[in-house]
Amino acid sequence: MAWYAPSTDTLSLQQFGTPSHEAAGGVAADENGTVYVVGGAYLVFPRVIPESAGFLRAYASNRTLSWTRELRPGNTPVEGRAVIVDATRIAVGGSYDTTTVAFQQVSAAFAMVFPRQ
Repeated sequence: MAWYAPSTDTLSLQQFGTPSHEAAGGVAADENGTVYVVGGAYLVFPRVIPESAGFLRAYASNRTLSWTRELRPGNTPVEGRAVIVDATRIAVGGSYDTTTVAFQQVSAAFAMVFPRQ
């Protein structure tokens, strides 16, 4: 996550810091200045078998990490692609790979809604 001043000077940079894949898919902000980021990262959450996992993160208006939530409908690794916020909810959309057919990965979409914390 990167924050920039109106002058385009960099104010702050933060990342998971994993040794592999990290990607943001969407960003939204609420009326209090909390910034919500969705995406996918590898080796972030504890697993017996390491794999990619979707995430939803919230950063306070002072740019500190407030919380991280894993996105995992069922037992499926996903990538968060979009996030929107209203007065009471956070809605996340994304995709996940379902199977391989004729050497091509087949993907599906998901949507999740959480109450705002």
